[in-house]
Amino acid sequence: MAEQQQFYLLLSNLMSPDNTVRKQSEVKQMAAVLLRRLLSSSFEEVYPSLTIDVQTAIKTELLAGIQSEASSNIRKKVCDIAAELSRNLIDDDGNNQWPEILKFLFDSVNSQDVGLREAALHIFWNFPGIFGNQQQHYLEVIKRMLVQCMQDQENPQIRTLAARAAASFILSNESNTALLKHFSDLLPGILQAVNESCYRGDDSVLKSLVEIADTAPKYLRPNLEATLQLSLKLCADTNLTNMQRQLALEVIVTLSETAAAMLRKHTNIVAQSVPQMLSMMVDLEEDEEWAMADELEDDDFDSNAVAGESALDRIACGLGGKIVLPMIKQHIMQMLQNPDWKYRHAGLMALSAIGEGCHQQMEAILSEIVSFVLLFCQDPHPRVRYAACNAIGQMATDFAPTFQKKFHDKFMPDASAVMQLLLKTQTDFNDLEDDDPQISYMISAWARMCKILGKEFQQYLPVVMGPLMKTASIKPEVALLDTQDMENMSEDDGWEFVNLGDQQSFGIKTAGLEEKATACQMLDDNDVYILTKVSDILHSIFSSYREKVLPWFEQLLQLIVNLIVSGGLWTQCVSALNETQQKAIQDLLNTA
Repeated sequence: MAEQQQFYLLLSNLMSPDNTVRKQSEVKQMAAVLLRRLLSSSFEEVYPSLTIDVQTAIKTELLAGIQSEASSNIRKKVCDIAAELSRNLIDDDGNNQWPEILKFLFDSVNSQDVGLREAALHIFWNFPGIFGNQQQHYLEVIKRMLVQCMQDQENPQIRTLAARAAASFILSNESNTALLKHFSDLLPGILQAVNESCYRGDDSVLKSLVEIADTAPKYLRPNLEATLQLSLKLCADTNLTNMQRQLALEVIVTLSETAAAMLRKHTNIVAQSVPQMLSMMVDLEEDEEWAMADELEDDDFDSNAVAGESALDRIACGLGGKIVLPMIKQHIMQMLQNPDWKYRHAGLMALSAIGEGCHQQMEAILSEIVSFVLLFCQDPHPRVRYAACNAIGQMATDFAPTFQKKFHDKFMPDASAVMQLLLKTQTDFNDLEDDDPQISYMISAWARMCKILGKEFQQYLPVVMGPLMKTASIKPEVALLDTQDMENMSEDDGWEFVNLGDQQSFGIKTAGLEEKATACQMLDDNDVYILTKVSDILHSIFSSYREKVLPWFEQLLQLIVNLIVSGGLWTQCVSALNETQQKAIQDLLNTA
């Protein structure tokens, strides 16, 4: 009932003849938006309960409102309402129970009033299934309507809307091969509208082209060369906005994913697009403070550099290294020799990006690549050194475990150096608060170094085991508080509260618990508990360096006993262990 009252109120505000109401454009726009939203979310609760006369009056008023509304913005919003109502009035058999709107579309699209032609196209764009089960019957009429509007030389906005409506119709029928073929001669008009609208600052048709490339790529087959050439041209035009250039590139990249076989027949275009991607990756800003920042800022995901790198990654995966690597190899080599740091940075990031897609081809020359990249770890510019480290890290992932086995000797000396650096920067843990962020970072780093160094880590046990035991033994503070006491405390202080009723709350200070979880958990990609890492280390050093572990054995054993008492946590930890790791824990217990 409430929805129905709201419906009447919104409709009256939208259609009111009272000038004091109708002149309030913002009220009408908001009423239109809310009315459409109400039809979308609560149609079954509102519309069927209205009398037939009221339903008829609503449909009549909507069409009349579209014809009489002077404001183009409000007219579009009323068109949205009409499209939404029509969408809900298609019954289960595909019958449109609002036949008057179909006549309105045909009459409006042939009207001399540009506003009405826009309205008809807007409704059809919004709901291309408006013809229901009569679509096949009206197919030629629909096609003529779209062609006629795309050829309107006097009104560019009509051409744009017609292209968007045509794209929407194609997308809604993407599985109908016969229909796509029948409407294939509309594509040149769509491409022309893409080009024209972009230079008017409108990328809506270009976005529609991206959607077609993603959902109905076969529709582009008859004019694929023209589609790719247009996309390449727009991508290369620096007079366009970054977003428009990125969208144009997205057409090519999307096709490499959804229609790789089609795109492989046009490798000349792909080869020309590669320099465009690399050019985008060079679009970096100078930042003198970059090397001095405590934390790197998140990448700007709308930037050309990120878009270019992502495009390289995707096109390499889509088309494969056999095609992509020969196209890009020489470009990367030239960039790495460029005196401008931005080019060296982009070249290294490009190398990182193509590793997955060019896996087989790069693996054959991995030794040369790694040796070359390592040279840039000594580059005078910090961001190039960062890019070199990023490339090494990405290759370690893309080419695992071959990379680790083949180049172990190149990186193993660094492990000890990093550990020494950690020790130099370590603060006395006894002076740190339980919630000091240094704790979790240090323990996480130690756990990784344990895994890397294995037996060689035993020399650091005197430094590591004490803080590790302390952190794993942290007990949370708890308190029972009344409302007045809670006013003096805050969740920002590390407390969380549960309301117990009767103006009382149970509080627990969670500061330190995350570090305890870190001490009981190895923060790798799979969130494997640190217990698995500790057991790995113990298993690797226990037989050879048993005496090195004994000073902490009693405390370690007590922690394990505490875990056993905390049944749920113990079960969780043990479930994370493999058989070898479980054997290490069993050895400890048996020794006791």
